[in-house]
Amino acid sequence: MKVIRGQHVESTQNTIIALTGNGASEGRVLTALAEKLDPPEEPKIILMPQTSGRTGLEPTIDTLAGLIVTGLVTKTYAIVIDKEHLKEEPEDHIREALQDHGFTIHNFIKLSDDLYRITCIKGEQLDIYIATLGITPKGNLEEHLAELIKLRYGEQVEPDKRAISRWLRQNQKKLEDLIREATRNQLQRALKPLYQLIETLRKDPPEP
Repeated sequence: MKVIRGQHVESTQNTIIALTGNGASEGRVLTALAEKLDPPEEPKIILMPQTSGRTGLEPTIDTLAGLIVTGLVTKTYAIVIDKEHLKEEPEDHIREALQDHGFTIHNFIKLSDDLYRITCIKGEQLDIYIATLGITPKGNLEEHLAELIKLRYGEQVEPDKRAISRWLRQNQKKLEDLIREATRNQLQRALKPLYQLIETLRKDPPEP
């Protein structure tokens, strides 16, 4: 699975448009994980377009709606967002945000605790996969990265941006190195929502 970030590409049935509602780190981790789990030679492409950088669920859905209006249309979209940006009832929050931006929901399926597939209409039918990040109810990506560091290197790191950035700097590593150096089992355990998202996108369209 090839990942293209911030560049223009023509949409095809093999193109998946992915957006993150948190920032650049999620995009980097998703890119490294997709390339680790699925060879770049795979025909499917994950396109991560340049966005405004606004965080949160509503701004991300707004960006998605804008992409569709401007003609960047495909059949499959993916959104990655930290749980800290979601209300206490995530499913209701997601439904409300989509409907407020003109999406008509036909089917809302909870694939796992942290992954949803929503079939909806906005001009035409499309599937939106939403992966929510965080080990705790109001968690974030950093909780998963701290768990991966613990599993892979046996070291305890606080699950916040500064602590993880400091650990990476002290160990002369980049975010992508955490993914490349980990085993599949470690990635599945530590980055479960993203791992499930990539595995699900590989099989999209879903089997009946």
